[in-house]
Amino acid sequence: MNANAILLPVAAQLILMVITAILTVNARRRGALAGDIKMSTFRGMNLQGVDDKYVTPGNSFNNQFQLPVVFMLFTLFALQLELVDSLFIIGCWVFVALRYIHAVIHLTYNNVMHRLIAFASGAIVLFACWARLIWLAQ
Repeated sequence: MNANAILLPVAAQLILMVITAILTVNARRRGALAGDIKMSTFRGMNLQGVDDKYVTPGNSFNNQFQLPVVFMLFTLFALQLELVDSLFIIGCWVFVALRYIHAVIHLTYNNVMHRLIAFASGAIVLFACWARLIWLAQ
């Protein structure tokens, strides 16, 4: 098994970050061009009162800097400690798939309970990977 295979789910997560960044820029651009968002709003990024269709993509983008950062750290530690195995790679793919599900829910019908289930499931998978990594590193 090639330990560097753990970088593929990392790349998939980075692609999700890029997609949500592009969606954020496009939504805010559309809002500004339509006159729904004043350019001065972007000075302090006070988006209170701005329609959700312009705000939600940015919130989804910001979410990519929460658990995914802990995920990136996990992959770095697993590689550095030379403890990458197929179970970790599967866990990483499951985590990233759940991040995609979370983002799709957030950016489409935005049901908070569905989003919470995707988020919590991803967190459980990630923290299980961390717990196993710490155990194996002993």
